[in-house]
Amino acid sequence: MYRVNDARKSYSEALTNQYDLIQSRGDVTHIDTETLDAIQATALPLHTTSASPPSQSGQQFFAPRVIENDSFFDSLWIYMPKDLPSRDTMPSAKIVCANIDHAYSMYKIPIEPDRKPSLMEMSGWGRAFNPGISCPREWNIESAYKLRRWERPHAMYSLVNETEGENNRLLRGELLSIMRVIGMFLDSKSYSKDNIFPVMVFSFGGTKGRILQAHFNKRGLSVYVGELYDFSTPSNAMRSTSVFLRYMCSEPKGRTVSGKQYLWEPGSDNGPRSLPN
Repeated sequence: MYRVNDARKSYSEALTNQYDLIQSRGDVTHIDTETLDAIQATALPLHTTSASPPSQSGQQFFAPRVIENDSFFDSLWIYMPKDLPSRDTMPSAKIVCANIDHAYSMYKIPIEPDRKPSLMEMSGWGRAFNPGISCPREWNIESAYKLRRWERPHAMYSLVNETEGENNRLLRGELLSIMRVIGMFLDSKSYSKDNIFPVMVFSFGGTKGRILQAHFNKRGLSVYVGELYDFSTPSNAMRSTSVFLRYMCSEPKGRTVSGKQYLWEPGSDNGPRSLPN
């Protein structure tokens, strides 16, 4: 009889093969379309300036919070220009990432006189797994979040990179970290009824950042890539931070349990191929 774990096992094996292929290419920092095709992964645009799903053919797993009066976002960014040593170094990315995480987890919303939850608490998210996932001098997962209000397998994390992203290409660290996190959940005993584990990534490189969403199923790895946002000036940082916080307050959406027809089929055309030279 088919079990959910059958699908999870097939996904985990396929994802491990894909990860090993990308990991073997230590000489590249960006992932091109040819490389994605070789491992049967897909990168599609994520329009973070709109409330529409990632694409007409994609499934929406995260619904950003719509805040009618968002003027309070203006006071969330504590910007210190001298703290940003260089626009294309990991120290800058760590500072941008830390400021957003501080606003998300520490800024109190006065809902009632005796109740002032943080944005993180109000939206049902909390601190989560500490995966210890990194590649020294290239990328590192700084913070991770799991849902507290819903029993859903969705996860979010913040990623810092040594290299600044490009609008039309994934960073190697973005792809590897997504594979590692999804693989970690597939191999765990958590959420035994689920076999799709959606992740949302807040990726920073220098003073630029973007939002990515990803999941893995029979069709392979799908990654939705948002546009780059700038944090190099106070005004840009405020606008960019407000977008990131809306997504960090997202509600979980989408079907994460699929039937036997979604089993990965090793050896078929679905399998990863050799990477281009």
